Amino acid sequence: MSDPHIDFKYEEGAATECNFPICCRDNGPSQIIKQGSRSAGKWGDYECDIPHQTLKSMFDFIADNQDTLKVDFLTWTGDNSAHNVWDNSHEEVTEYTKNITQTIKNAFVNTNI
Repeated sequence: MSDPHIDFKYEEGAATECNFPICCRDNGPSQIIKQGSRSAGKWGDYECDIPHQTLKSMFDFIADNQDTLKVDFLTWTGDNSAHNVWDNSHEEVTEYTKNITQTIKNAFVNTNI
């Protein structure tokens, strides 16, 4: 897995197109909604970074279907945080990495991966 780019501030129903590098979130009073923007869905949108629940659901599915998928190992290359480059901090990037690490551990706790 590479570049999950989960967004802790993802908001279902938020605008998918705006004047920031990522939308589907409340970017504050300077956010301008672009004409033709859709509403962000529960599981994400092509135009945006994904909500944490989408990543969790993916790992849960893989863990729950080991009899069919037969996954032997996982490779995770990083680039985890949202594309909020205008206010991204080292602490935030660390939190995304810790969160994904724990999400993987929780999903595969009862497997041989």
